[in-house]
Amino acid sequence: GCSQFQNQPPSRFRFLKKVFYSQKNTIHNLLAREINSRANSNKQQVSSASSMNSNQKASTTTTDHSNQIDDQEALFTARNLSEESDKSTGEITASALGTGFEDNDIECATEEEENGRGKAMTKSSLRSLSDNKLTFVNCNYSKTADSTSTKTTTRKQQQQQQGTPAASIHPIMRASSIMSLPPELPPALTPYSAISKSPGYWTWYRPLGLLFATLMAVIFLTFITILSPIVLVFIIIQKVRAISRKPHTDPRDVKVAIIGAGWTGMQVMLRLREYGVQVQGYEKWNDCGGCWHPNGSYHGMQLHAPMFVNSFDNHKYEEHDKEKINGKLNGAEFHKYMRDVMEKENLRRLYKFNADVMSLHYNSETKKATIDVSDENDVISTDGPFDLVLYTGFTTRPKVPNFPGQENFEGTILHAQQLDEETFYDILDTKKKVAVLGGNKSAADMVLLFQRKGYEGFNWIYRNAYLLAKMEVVVGPKSATRAFLGMLHLLVILVSGLSMRFARFLMWCIGSAWTFDSSGSMKPEKFNFGCLCPIQRKDLEKVDRSRMFKADIDTLEPKGIKLTNGKLLEADVLLLGTGSTSGMGDLSLIKDGKDYTLEGSKKILNYMFLRDFPALALSYLTFFDFGPMRGIYVADLAMYHLCVQKKDLTEKQINSISRWQFGSSQDPTLTMIEDPLTPLAALCLVNVGLVLTGLVDFVSFLNHAVSVLCLGKQIPVNFHVLSNLKKVKPGDQR
Repeated sequence: GCSQFQNQPPSRFRFLKKVFYSQKNTIHNLLAREINSRANSNKQQVSSASSMNSNQKASTTTTDHSNQIDDQEALFTARNLSEESDKSTGEITASALGTGFEDNDIECATEEEENGRGKAMTKSSLRSLSDNKLTFVNCNYSKTADSTSTKTTTRKQQQQQQGTPAASIHPIMRASSIMSLPPELPPALTPYSAISKSPGYWTWYRPLGLLFATLMAVIFLTFITILSPIVLVFIIIQKVRAISRKPHTDPRDVKVAIIGAGWTGMQVMLRLREYGVQVQGYEKWNDCGGCWHPNGSYHGMQLHAPMFVNSFDNHKYEEHDKEKINGKLNGAEFHKYMRDVMEKENLRRLYKFNADVMSLHYNSETKKATIDVSDENDVISTDGPFDLVLYTGFTTRPKVPNFPGQENFEGTILHAQQLDEETFYDILDTKKKVAVLGGNKSAADMVLLFQRKGYEGFNWIYRNAYLLAKMEVVVGPKSATRAFLGMLHLLVILVSGLSMRFARFLMWCIGSAWTFDSSGSMKPEKFNFGCLCPIQRKDLEKVDRSRMFKADIDTLEPKGIKLTNGKLLEADVLLLGTGSTSGMGDLSLIKDGKDYTLEGSKKILNYMFLRDFPALALSYLTFFDFGPMRGIYVADLAMYHLCVQKKDLTEKQINSISRWQFGSSQDPTLTMIEDPLTPLAALCLVNVGLVLTGLVDFVSFLNHAVSVLCLGKQIPVNFHVLSNLKKVKPGDQR
């Protein structure tokens, strides 16, 4: 293992080279000293083993004692090194020196695995440098008396044995719980105290803006107060109607297939299990995660909002720690949280991983569906029948546009999902010229990666700057200020259903809107709930304006990109922050033995069900809520559709229901983000429609909205139309 470390090319030492450059000679000497010390110890042990005699025990004890002294001296030297670095530079940058390289890196066997094969000796390996000291992590290796071979296990094999997806660990160095992160990455958890302040919030016009927004809120509340008798009667009538609706089907007799193991799919499964539904999940990748899985995320990906918004129901992330529940996680840490929830709820047994659903067959007579699933060996099997197939994918397939002259471009075109750690560092090491395309949050995240690394070989191209929200202004922990701002933002959401331009103006008055381009030509519909914390906004404001181009791509040239404004930019890599699609187009639909095609003219029932293909539900059509809580809406609507709503609806009844269905995409080929209706307006209209149709309790909806925006907590909405559906204990499931 030491020899492999010593023989690595210089690019593998990027953490050492970039972060500890000023102390590299001392660290190299320390490593060389450790390598020599271990090599000498190995020779002594082999020599002692080959000349087995009565003094073997004493010799081994001496060798072990010598190793302990070496460890102590190395640790003392490292601490001195850290102190000297503190004096010279003022700080030690939190980084890491990994022990593994490529797939052949050595993981030492434990002492228990080597019983009977000779005494195991301790090897100390340099692991991490933080908090002014070096930490040595002990691992064991053994050699028999007649052999100098070492029992090894590759990192990938060990991950497979432990059930950890091999794809989640980068072959060079992947940050772990005991390894610090590279300087361009956000920490695993950004605490609330680091992002609670909003720099530059109070300007001379802010009081005027808040005064205007408050006046609008007072007018709105006055209007609601005048209508309160009518609203009260409406609430009572809807409550009586909901209670009178009896279920016609026992949820325990229902069988549902869930495609996708992202946060929506997992929350749907958790919710359906509460009703006793028979569920079976399918995930094409090797683990849960969805867009937070390493295959679906990009390097440096971070959550938009605090964890109280992004936590699963009944599984709040560190809810008793204000700094954590109101902080934000990076993608890797959130993926770990999702895996923890899956293990605690024992969901893994209900999912088939590496299972790609290829086609769905619907039988009009039985009103049930079967699915064809391809496993990791490309063996196709048929599962079912199911009463409902829930497709929960949202950002499954990258959206890659075609550019004029693309066939002549000598560089590489990559989507954000393809920008993993290895690709990012390859760009830096080879000094490639990069063009980032897009004005949304994913494009901003990629720009941040290069900006924070101090890399100068990038340009930023965008047609329109998206409206982004200031996270600390929109959501946060309970306080008087939060309650005031939350009520104003509730007004913004309600107003967006009528006019997005006016909603944007109110956001500017409140001080919650931000954009990286203040030229004033931003379109108000360009708001997809992207949120940035103060740290991200501050770093984006440091981007050199000469690298930012408000234009579109005209053509791709062999060595670069020609823009619509006539400029020609050199580029070896074109990074696309162009969003993603649901991937539903990859699924073949077959109805009664004939191909069924999704078209924009297809009518949608209850926000996500196809009228003429009722065994399929598409959760990506509607923006119900934030984070995993969206799955609560999806699951409860599925229960209403299968167990409560009248069967065999007439065309007239379906049309009557659809008239009150606001905010949902009416085109099953488009996700809610791709739909012309802005997500903020969709969020408002969908919930208004659910209340007006009597599916959701008005008081429960209001309580949910106030809790998120004003009280810093997430409370699920109550589908009072399901009040007669009894939840069951896990042991009562069929």
